[in-house]
Amino acid sequence: MLIPPAPVITAAHLVTYLRGSLDLLPSELRLSSNDVVSGHPAPAEWCAKECVGHLIEVERHGFNGMIAGILKERDHLQPDWDPDAVHATRNDCAGSVEGLMTEFVRLREDSIAILSKLDHDDLHRSGTHRWRGPITVGGLLRPWLNHERMHFRQALATLDAVGSAIACDLAARGEPIPAEDH
Repeated sequence: MLIPPAPVITAAHLVTYLRGSLDLLPSELRLSSNDVVSGHPAPAEWCAKECVGHLIEVERHGFNGMIAGILKERDHLQPDWDPDAVHATRNDCAGSVEGLMTEFVRLREDSIAILSKLDHDDLHRSGTHRWRGPITVGGLLRPWLNHERMHFRQALATLDAVGSAIACDLAARGEPIPAEDH
């Protein structure tokens, strides 16, 4: 069976998605207790705040930053950055939800502004991505959407898993379950 190609993602499609996550993700984190947003579903897994911190850094360096760089200079080379080292230094688990959401919203609004101004010629401008090699602005749109979806789902699943685990633990001990934790 032949699998049809994925539809082309336009800048307008990505802007619509990013606008939606701009409202939903901060709401989800703000509605959960700190125990839930900072909780890890398993020892080696990220908490919801770390998922958002990762989205911020990849957007800053890999998508928004790459597109802005390509638009500013011909044959832009993505600056080198180490996502694991950046993750370790961010320490999002210990930070406040409000500080993280302020950073997320500010960068997301900038991304939406950049994407909203792209024209046909901009989509064909290119640069060199550290891991993907030569890539056009238009060629970054689908990976950006896919990456966003993956970690957005991860953040929501983490909130559900940790919230449920906390609620089950409290119920097992006969303690009341706070409304925001289940």
